[in-house]
Amino acid sequence: MRLESESKKAIYENQLSYLKSIEKNAEEVRKFKHDYQNILLSMDSYFHEDKYEDLKKYYFTQIKQSSESLNIVNTQLNKLSRIQSMALRSIFYVKLSIIDSEKVNLNLEIDKNFFVEEKDEISLVRALGIILDNSVDALEELEQGDLQIALIENDGSNLIIVKNSCSADLPPLYQLEEKGFSTKGSNRGIGLSNLREIMEETDLLLETEIVDQYFIQKIIF
Repeated sequence: MRLESESKKAIYENQLSYLKSIEKNAEEVRKFKHDYQNILLSMDSYFHEDKYEDLKKYYFTQIKQSSESLNIVNTQLNKLSRIQSMALRSIFYVKLSIIDSEKVNLNLEIDKNFFVEEKDEISLVRALGIILDNSVDALEELEQGDLQIALIENDGSNLIIVKNSCSADLPPLYQLEEKGFSTKGSNRGIGLSNLREIMEETDLLLETEIVDQYFIQKIIF
């Protein structure tokens, strides 16, 4: 009964987050249209005053750099369409669409038509919600780093890997997995104990390690 209630709650929270993400993206589109208009206006004065060298410098140092950062993230997020599960696809989209593309190097590797059985969806959504939140939080604290995610099918098994840059003075794993422990203060646990409990209720296998200032978590199913 408890597991069923938590599953329904996870579905509701995931759907709510997805809707909020769609609303956020719609707002971003409106902002982009406004910014685009301002960019065109800012370029107009260069043309009128025949300052083409200054315009060239402005384009390469300001406009082109921002455009490339946006394109890189969009190219990566487009790969999420390869995930056949809507629930799994949406949790990745919700969590990854908020990252700062100028500070985080995002790389997704997803096998074409990555399939997840319905019985595993809710557990994966709950687990990945914790894992991705922790990854994004860690990168926000570092203000620069890598986030590498892979969804791979191998010999009949599925593997999801989330690898993010982490602080050099990160506490050992056994301490991070203590209930309620947090690097941010009391009552702000990073959820690794909850993650372990989720794994114990399912057939999913979790492997966690810290290697060369990378925090790596693998889910095998």
